[in-house]
Amino acid sequence: SAVWSRSIVKQVTRHPDIEIRDIWAMQGPMIACECGHLVPLTDQLLLAHFMEGPRSACEKCDESINLWEAALRILRAAEHHPLTLSLIGAITWNIAFKMRPGEFAEVDLHKHGLPDGARLLRRRYSHAPGFRPVEIGHEYQPHTGAPSSSFTLFAYPDEERSSEHDHFLGTYWFVPREHEVAPLAALTEPFTRLAHGDNELVALLLQAAVEEAVRLVIESYVGASVAPNKAARFARNMRVMDGLRVLVPTIASSFHLPGVNETVLAHVDSLRDTRNRRAHSGRSSRAVAAENAAAALFAVVGLHYIHATQIGQLSVTPNPN
Repeated sequence: SAVWSRSIVKQVTRHPDIEIRDIWAMQGPMIACECGHLVPLTDQLLLAHFMEGPRSACEKCDESINLWEAALRILRAAEHHPLTLSLIGAITWNIAFKMRPGEFAEVDLHKHGLPDGARLLRRRYSHAPGFRPVEIGHEYQPHTGAPSSSFTLFAYPDEERSSEHDHFLGTYWFVPREHEVAPLAALTEPFTRLAHGDNELVALLLQAAVEEAVRLVIESYVGASVAPNKAARFARNMRVMDGLRVLVPTIASSFHLPGVNETVLAHVDSLRDTRNRRAHSGRSSRAVAAENAAAALFAVVGLHYIHATQIGQLSVTPNPN
């Protein structure tokens, strides 16, 4: 607003570095068991729920972890749930900052431990004593774009906000540089959109990630018998669900891997239908079903695991069945 602009541009343009009260250890990807206990989320745990493999037990309640239901609990509240981005391998990091109402301060997260090359996906600030923390962008207006590792914070006075503490918490979600070549990299954009409550293009992006993962597996399998260009054409022209229901289980079996989870396949098929309806109608802003997003997550991890096995990057334990 005009009042906001006039009140802020009077301030000097050089600000001190922000005062840090505390920095928490970075927390790797986690998933919550039904009992509430947080369990590290690994590719192996995701894989076991893409295929009919053995399930891990929670160390607290000793019950088998139903990762499908755990993922759905998160994705049904994706915009507000702190573990939404954990599903794609994001790391959570908390820093306690100390400021007074009306102050500006410069923040460079790399100075406090953010790894070089890390990509920030989301940030959130807790209530503060007597002010609202706001990231400032161009011409001292509130920054609303993608998070940056270096920014200016303004303690916007707000008497309605009260706290018994003299600091506030900044929570940051990021993926390290190596994530860009990890199986879940293709899901970074759609899941980040879900975490921000932005459903535009999510169904299309999820389906594209699944299709690319299926293509990798099929092309590698067919390419062992025919010329590379013919294998690529075959994989490109095959219907995704035909590949998932027929060829992928056959390929998995040849490597002594368990069968593919039918629940995941059913919801990948539903995702394809959703993508097609939205592509034809032009309506792409409606919420994507949590089941569709979860199915894409499990399918992409499982398919990349199969592909890595195909090209010799992974060894497998024979299926006892």
